[in-house]
Amino acid sequence: MTTVFKLADKVAAFKAQLDLWGRRVNREFERYFPTTKDPRTAKDWIRHPFVNEPDGTVSEQRNQLRAPTDSELRSLSLPDAFLWYYTSTCVFTSSELPDIEFIRSYYFNKIEFMRFNSTVGKHVGYDEFGIRNAERANNDPAFLAEGRAQKERYCKPGIEIDYQAALDKTAEPSVRLTSVTPPSGRHPAMLMCSVYNFFPKYISVTWLRDGQPVTSDVTSTDELANGDWYYQIHSHLEYTPRSGEKITCMVEHASFPSPKKVDGAAAMTGLVAVWCNYSD
Repeated sequence: MTTVFKLADKVAAFKAQLDLWGRRVNREFERYFPTTKDPRTAKDWIRHPFVNEPDGTVSEQRNQLRAPTDSELRSLSLPDAFLWYYTSTCVFTSSELPDIEFIRSYYFNKIEFMRFNSTVGKHVGYDEFGIRNAERANNDPAFLAEGRAQKERYCKPGIEIDYQAALDKTAEPSVRLTSVTPPSGRHPAMLMCSVYNFFPKYISVTWLRDGQPVTSDVTSTDELANGDWYYQIHSHLEYTPRSGEKITCMVEHASFPSPKKVDGAAAMTGLVAVWCNYSD
């Protein structure tokens, strides 16, 4: 049975999208995939969901797609219909090209069968079908060069926008040093260094005792998300007070031009008086 419907505005818009889809996908599809049938199932590929009719209407092809409704433009109507697509992903640690990796993954019915990775520099197949098509793609210099160029053409412009919009933004944290009750009996005193409302997430909190790093009897939480783009972290130091010593919590963060230090007063008779004093 064939369903025929008029060329409404939404159908015209959908056809325009199909034309764009055809220009971008069919070139690769026809070149790197079997021209008529999927070798694994011996069934025809779906290339163009809609076909123009002589009378100016658009008919449903092979009864595999139905006319769009208000909530959807199209849907597959047969359980054995095929779905082929690819995704493009940019992985990066900075906006510089050596720190960017472009990945294009090709899927058939949700199973990835081939991938191009800019670090590897070529296509890699994951099954017999993918291996054969990866070999075809790698033997096409123009197509291979197009994939290798995507790191600079596709990834870098978007990554630079991400950094300008959010990733280069910083929020300077507030630091609070307090005396708390130690949970164990190994040491009579404990200090907690709490760092609040910082962005980005990455931060370093360390302890100094008379200017020397302290690594033992230190416990810290992970960076905890506040849920509003800001983070907090808490570090604890268990210690036995010594007369005249100076204990410092040092915080390093992208928002600081240099490490910030919060000093605690010397311990006296098991009581710790704490002040918060920033120093570089």
